[in-house]
Amino acid sequence: MIKCSECGKFCKPYDRGVPFGNVISIEPPDEEMFCEKCSKKLEQYYVDKHWVPNYWLKPNWTRNVAKKLNLILISPVGASWSIWHLAKDSLPKGYIIC
Repeated sequence: MIKCSECGKFCKPYDRGVPFGNVISIEPPDEEMFCEKCSKKLEQYYVDKHWVPNYWLKPNWTRNVAKKLNLILISPVGASWSIWHLAKDSLPKGYIIC
């Protein structure tokens, strides 16, 4: 059993992700765990806001939000990071679909 990072209740892990850390810390941030209820709640919240938070290791709920908002993941060629981009728009120069 794990503790949900959102509601704090003990549960079976349903979804997980690792957010980006701050620039001051040299340690990577802790993995976030989400119960099913919180995953669905976060997904709906961000769909309503028309925004996807960017994680280093993305939870499935963020990918579900992106799919509903018709976003794709793009990255500059050779980069280790990515951003969400509207699928119908042309890619910026030097970017590829991840």
